[in-house]
Amino acid sequence: MEDAYFALIRETRAQVRSHMAHESDHAVVARTMTFLFQTYDTMLKEFERTAPWACHRGCAHCCHNPVGVTGLEALWIGETLRNTLGPKDLADVVEGLRTVARKQSGSTWDLHALGRHPCLFLLPDHSCGIYPWRPLGCRSLVSFSEAACSRAFSSNQSSSAFDQRPLLSLGALVSGLSLALRDLGLSSARYELHGAVLATLEHDQPVHAWRTDNTLFSDCLPGDALDPDTHARILSRLDKLMSRV
Repeated sequence: MEDAYFALIRETRAQVRSHMAHESDHAVVARTMTFLFQTYDTMLKEFERTAPWACHRGCAHCCHNPVGVTGLEALWIGETLRNTLGPKDLADVVEGLRTVARKQSGSTWDLHALGRHPCLFLLPDHSCGIYPWRPLGCRSLVSFSEAACSRAFSSNQSSSAFDQRPLLSLGALVSGLSLALRDLGLSSARYELHGAVLATLEHDQPVHAWRTDNTLFSDCLPGDALDPDTHARILSRLDKLMSRV
């Protein structure tokens, strides 16, 4: 299991660096995210084949958890929204994201997590409005028991029924991605979903801005409880560990 974990980190790191070398801003995001989604979804299908999950369309307890995303994920979601929504619908999404951002102003990741706010992209029928391109973190939350998730949601706790295999695999995938971004001189930080997507939609050339000056997401709420220095130290230690295994 440990060998497979480190192998996934290495493969992800190499593939992301290869895809990110493309000159076109659009191709950088599309090629990299397609690789990440296909890699992870293939693993998820195998996990579900061996131990079926209780998740289904309309079950949305986990859609009230905060979601952290990488810059790449936010850029992909923002670009897809631009390409699929009409002007009015896109304007409504932007205004909704701005409302969420105002509520988050001055908050922290931990305080935001306590609120159990529904995701802006959660539709009235409790299905996901961005399901095909939903973040990796959303894909990782799969459960063996809808009842256990319901009880956990009611008591504002984390469900004990989550399958740990997707979470472990996600850790390796994101580690490889983070190392690759660091190798390329790009930020590997994570940001709160709504603020990060808003940042991409309010900029005329978000991918170019992200690739050239790393300030696109500077005003976003962090997407986890780690401060940037701690995050950098963890990556450095992981990099040293990878050189020895």
